[in-house]
Amino acid sequence: DGGLICAGGAEGLLYFFDVATGRALKPVEAHKKAVHRVVAHPLEAGVFATTGLDGTACIVTKDGVRLVMTHGFPACGCAFDPFNPDLLAVATQNSTIAVWDVTTTDGKMPVSVLHGGHTSKVYNVVYSPLVRGRLLSVSDDKTARVWPLTEEGKPTGDPAMVLSGHLSNVRAQAWHPEIAHVCFTGGWDKTIRTWDVRNGICLNVTTAHLADVYAIAMHPDKPFVAVTCSRDTTMRFWSTEELCPSARLRAVLGADVTVSATAGAGPSAAADVGKPTMVGKAIGERLKAKLGAAGGGGDVVGMAAAFGALSGGGGGG
Repeated sequence: DGGLICAGGAEGLLYFFDVATGRALKPVEAHKKAVHRVVAHPLEAGVFATTGLDGTACIVTKDGVRLVMTHGFPACGCAFDPFNPDLLAVATQNSTIAVWDVTTTDGKMPVSVLHGGHTSKVYNVVYSPLVRGRLLSVSDDKTARVWPLTEEGKPTGDPAMVLSGHLSNVRAQAWHPEIAHVCFTGGWDKTIRTWDVRNGICLNVTTAHLADVYAIAMHPDKPFVAVTCSRDTTMRFWSTEELCPSARLRAVLGADVTVSATAGAGPSAAADVGKPTMVGKAIGERLKAKLGAAGGGGDVVGMAAAFGALSGGGGGG
């Protein structure tokens, strides 16, 4: 609910802060070695999942540790499934991903272990916010992979889609919040890559950073605004038009955003206009409302309203 911040330390402690008062609460000892990642539960306020280099993942609150899940290898990233928040995926240094049901496990037996894909450390994982059972992982093997899972967190039997093109370890990852088949990755090769996960095609490569790209985040209310951070000591704010040129225009027109990798390339946007390709609930509903107020989306006024909605602003612009 935004009322509590949890941060992990190199000594294994978790530090909690009350946002309203700015007060630091009593630290919680969750790990024996460095904490690698902390993520908030998508539904339960004040509940977090953490991973540590001691090989464990934990479910914690400010009052202590609820659950410890043992992997036997250093645990790196983790992510809750937004469609089934009882499921937690944990990336490990032995090239596997464990999926746990945090409500039923004894901490020793995961629901499933994803292996046979990555060939080096899996650095992080994140579930798609739009498609159930779609898990994105990034690795030191220079690839990202998209794993199809069942509602219970088990492999469907279909192979993972390999996103290959980075020249070094892959670190950053994010799903587009409105376009279900588009994701972004960043790596030690200083690049940010935009992917179509349906076919594994790299749509665009951005080379603005001068060192490793470590994180990518999408704006919660502006689906074509992103921020990246890098070891070049900068944070950079983007329109995802820069990461995937022509995507916003094509999305407004209802066209396939992945046809054109660079501005002006590929078939005309008008050739494949159909229903809008944005499927995220928040922006989709807001866009419909703005278009309705402007009298529809087929004229200049309607298009201006659409662009305003996509930018998070008022009418046009």
